[in-house]
Amino acid sequence: MYSGNSELHMSKFQKQHKAGSMTTEPEGRSGSDEPLLVVGIGVPEGAEKSLEEIFSGVFSGQNPAFILVRHFNHPNVDEIKELLGEKTQFPVVEAENGMLVTSDKIIVMPPKKLLSIAENKLSILEHTECDALPMPIDHFFCSLAADKKELACGILLAGAGSDGVMGLSEIKAGRGYTILEESEDAEVSENTRKVVEAGLADEVLPAKAIPNSIEALVRRISEKRKRKACSSDIKPELAAILDILRSGTGHDFSLYKPGTLERRIRRRMVFANLATYEEYAGYLNEHPDEIHLLQKDLFIGVTEFFRQSAAWEELEKT
Repeated sequence: MYSGNSELHMSKFQKQHKAGSMTTEPEGRSGSDEPLLVVGIGVPEGAEKSLEEIFSGVFSGQNPAFILVRHFNHPNVDEIKELLGEKTQFPVVEAENGMLVTSDKIIVMPPKKLLSIAENKLSILEHTECDALPMPIDHFFCSLAADKKELACGILLAGAGSDGVMGLSEIKAGRGYTILEESEDAEVSENTRKVVEAGLADEVLPAKAIPNSIEALVRRISEKRKRKACSSDIKPELAAILDILRSGTGHDFSLYKPGTLERRIRRRMVFANLATYEEYAGYLNEHPDEIHLLQKDLFIGVTEFFRQSAAWEELEKT
């Protein structure tokens, strides 16, 4: 585990969520503009160039929301707006108490405040209300992990020091995604090495490579949702066959239309003289070659399938 001293600076909010479970599925919430992914970016002093590089490469329409969490001596929100105004298609807005987090937007933490998220709404806290030294990045990352779980992404820009490290660990525990900015500075690189060795970073990237990583992450989350939606329409006994296929071939056919899957699996069942999906699942386990024959049938084009007269003759006999 990372041996930094972030634990000493944990706020009341962080202590409250430290003991909570981070492994449950996030609850669905209403609102079509709720982001598919919430990206928290820990921004230390002097990270303006990194922000420019990140938002020069991230485009709207991918359905994330970005929340910039800054050290207390960071420039005010107007300066951030001016910095990013010509670099991004996203509107840049200052966080407000009770603000809903919506997609395709950059939300900036107000100066000298602490920010948290719960039920997709932002809360602002005066740092004087905390009983420890303020760690604004840790404070927000911990709340992000608790609220968004695997739909959370934490990005820690180079130079943040220990602030943000504990928050990254919470995001990782909640099955979210974590990115560290690569740095050529020797002291910063040493801190990065410790974080990586502790297993707290999924990727270490230069700022200009971060947009591609975010895009890929959004795509994976979107595909996972599609698979989940499709699998809910597939009969359990059919899903068992797809699991055998996935284990035996490495291919996931869960995105195929259920009707297409049933027709082509039943075709193989006819040749094997089997009546039920359960029997066919057992047959697949006992005859590994059949797994690859089924895979081949699933890859057959529709027109080719209908040209196979032998298959139709067999079907007519049943």
